[in-house]
Amino acid sequence: PSRSSRRSAAWRMASAHLANARGILFMMRNDWASATPLFDQALEDGARLGLTRVTLLARINLGAIAFLSKDLDLALDYFEGAMRSARRAGDPALESIARSNRGQALAQLGRKDEAIEELRAVLVLARAGKRRDIIAYAGACLSELLAERSEEHTSELQSHSFISYAVFCLKKKK
Repeated sequence: PSRSSRRSAAWRMASAHLANARGILFMMRNDWASATPLFDQALEDGARLGLTRVTLLARINLGAIAFLSKDLDLALDYFEGAMRSARRAGDPALESIARSNRGQALAQLGRKDEAIEELRAVLVLARAGKRRDIIAYAGACLSELLAERSEEHTSELQSHSFISYAVFCLKKKK
């Protein structure tokens, strides 16, 4: 490839990464209307250029906006797409983020048993991906869901080693 075509390809890749980064900045300011088209652009450009990580992050971010907008079915679609892509890419860290978010959406939809199973899987993945933040967050969510269950299931909460680790991580963050 010529020098100009390499430069052009590098520019397109940087542009896809930049769209995601700019979208995150808008999302942090709760400006979802400005963030959404940037994530859409990152998703489209990332898919066209074969940038798996860019598309994964764009899906997770679009899912987060849908979740915060209370469009939980759309959020699930984005999170499930991100999960599948992360699994194919062999990225347990990003898969754990997508699955953690999916677990939260399932819980909000009242599908508590599915949410519990999802969050349990997240704890294993997050450990493999060395994501202590996700372990802490998913562990706290899981403990809350388990506490809502009937008394016969609460003993499971007390013996769950991941929950102890999650509490340790949360305390360490403070």
